[in-house]
Amino acid sequence: MSRDFRSFSLCTLLALTVTICVSCTPSKPSTSEARSSFERKLQANLLPPYTIESFTVTNTQSGNIGVEIYGVAFTAVVSYPNDNIKCRQDFCIGLLPGLTLSMDEAQKKATFSGWLHWELTGNGWVPAD
Repeated sequence: MSRDFRSFSLCTLLALTVTICVSCTPSKPSTSEARSSFERKLQANLLPPYTIESFTVTNTQSGNIGVEIYGVAFTAVVSYPNDNIKCRQDFCIGLLPGLTLSMDEAQKKATFSGWLHWELTGNGWVPAD
């Protein structure tokens, strides 16, 4: 076997191994997945009608605390046509822990900001909140 052929074979095997390893690691949650996670939180805690006008990722962080974790900082603007946002429960405070809320009653808009978290499991990234 020629030396060139062995070098080519080794490089091809290495490239294939790297490709397989990369494809086995789940990609971190996307902006779309973060927006969906936030939307599920709203659906669980607020009564419609409301509309998510914007959702912006402002920062991301990852780390390991015994499990791989991933966090997405975001800001979302939610509009509502009624006089105020209505909660599914009589008492709204604390329904969305870890999120800050700023109301603009004149514009009928609420700005939420905070962090959404995921942890890596055998089934991929799972919301931790």
